[in-house]
Amino acid sequence: MLQSGVSRRLFDKWASSERNGVVIAGYSVEGTLAKQILSEPDEVRTMDGRVQARRCTVVSVSFSAHVDFFQNFSFVEATRPDNIVLVHGEKNEMDRLKGKLVQETNKWPSDRRPTVSSPENGQLVKMKFQRDRRAACVGATWDDDQMSDVDKPKRRRVQAGVLVRRDLRTTLYADDELRDSSPLAVTALAQTVRLRLSCGVDGLDFLLRQTFADVQDGTQSEDECDGTFEKGWVICGAVHASVYALEAGEKELTLNWNAAPLGDAVADATACLALHAATSVPALRNAGPCCAPPATQRDGGAAAAALVRDALSDSFGEENVTDAEPADGDEQEYICLMKVVLDEQSATCGLVREGSELRADVASDDDALRRRLRKLLERTLSVCVPIPTSSGG
Repeated sequence: MLQSGVSRRLFDKWASSERNGVVIAGYSVEGTLAKQILSEPDEVRTMDGRVQARRCTVVSVSFSAHVDFFQNFSFVEATRPDNIVLVHGEKNEMDRLKGKLVQETNKWPSDRRPTVSSPENGQLVKMKFQRDRRAACVGATWDDDQMSDVDKPKRRRVQAGVLVRRDLRTTLYADDELRDSSPLAVTALAQTVRLRLSCGVDGLDFLLRQTFADVQDGTQSEDECDGTFEKGWVICGAVHASVYALEAGEKELTLNWNAAPLGDAVADATACLALHAATSVPALRNAGPCCAPPATQRDGGAAAAALVRDALSDSFGEENVTDAEPADGDEQEYICLMKVVLDEQSATCGLVREGSELRADVASDDDALRRRLRKLLERTLSVCVPIPTSSGG
């Protein structure tokens, strides 16, 4: 605007010569020298108050430093950013621009839509950025042994490993390469827990098989023990449990496992079972630390059916849950079948035996109610069976 600074000092120095010229680019504010000389006056006033002749030429060029919405949106479409922050503008206009950007970007796929914000001055804006991370694989295997040596490097795969980042270099080491190839020190921790067992071996065996899906008979552990070995188990392929008979009729439970997330969790659960058995094993046989497996011959699925009925009553109210009869021609083997009423919608749901397994069966004209009931029954069934935490699965 030629009000001050270097441009004003140069204008005062050059304005009196016809050999010089001034180009005014874009908009000039009223009351400024740039606006005044557009009318090409004969005289102008310098910064120090002197009046001097103006002989330089003055040219105005239309130039906009700001783009319009269509140019802005074309840039957004071309770059597809994850975040858009609007700054340096009049609030109402910025809000209009934000609304229009949101409207247009909502037409994009949901995983490509950016966040659009128009913060106040001083307002904190947080943005998340995703980036690809490349890692060299050490100890990778190939998907196909018949693959040519040329194609093998293209399809290497690490089944399990540890990601190590050092000096801006990321490397994925396969488990069997950690000790020899990585800068890490690899240590295995063998853990042992001993505790007094207040129940009999048969009682503990019952509780273990009720709780875990993978319980195998085991042998005596290698650890020295003063007692006589009675029985052993391998639980979920991770924990070796042994019962020893001590003097004075006492029994000791020994748990051995290698430190790992699965082994630690199974060992903790086994110890809790042994302590829990101190209450009353006969009572636990009836109630179970968890519900009895529903597809056994012992109860014909009654435990699972009772738990499903309780879950439905708790969720929808006892007055809205009643027994139902299979439809004519329905040959499925139902353990239980109930009718559920919610507002003006109704559904029939129950447990169907298929071989040695049970599955949830739900029928309703209302999709939302049907999905809700199916999820409830499937979650209820998942707590009716032993925990499937084998090391292989």
